[in-house]
Amino acid sequence: MSRILDAKGFEGIWEMDTERSKIWSYETDQWVPEPWLSQTISMQHFGNVMAYTHKNESQPGIFAYMGYQCAYDQADWVPYVLDRVEGDLSTPEGQNTWIEINGFKPGLAVGMVKQIYVDNRSHYRLSLDMNGVMNYTMLRRLSEDGSRMVSHVYDPEGHPMIQKHFRKVSAAA
Repeated sequence: MSRILDAKGFEGIWEMDTERSKIWSYETDQWVPEPWLSQTISMQHFGNVMAYTHKNESQPGIFAYMGYQCAYDQADWVPYVLDRVEGDLSTPEGQNTWIEINGFKPGLAVGMVKQIYVDNRSHYRLSLDMNGVMNYTMLRRLSEDGSRMVSHVYDPEGHPMIQKHFRKVSAAA
């Protein structure tokens, strides 16, 4: 089946709606507020290749910049790289970030990803950890008017674990 990829609705700058975003707590068996203080995503397309970057603030004043470039529906996995970190990771707050807890290092991949195009409002990102083990599946879905996006993340067993809501703040990345 031949199809035309139309992912232009995803293009732009997106900011996380912290009021609506949530994660699943395996300890309490319930949804809890998203712990990240902020997240900004940039998506650009060059043909069927998406250039994806994001900046997150997991603790006050500690920002991580990550990204990848991946063609939709390609067979190969691509590295999802932690480009850089701003802020002092030696502080107690810095030691409590996902970066330090997982031992991630700037300039290195934190996992491998691939993307699957579904339609002009939907695509999936599949993720492996650095040992080649399934990490998560994420569905991104645009609102009908293209002003909002929700990312539903599922663990390897198919259980929902993250639901992040985003508002488009700029159509150009």
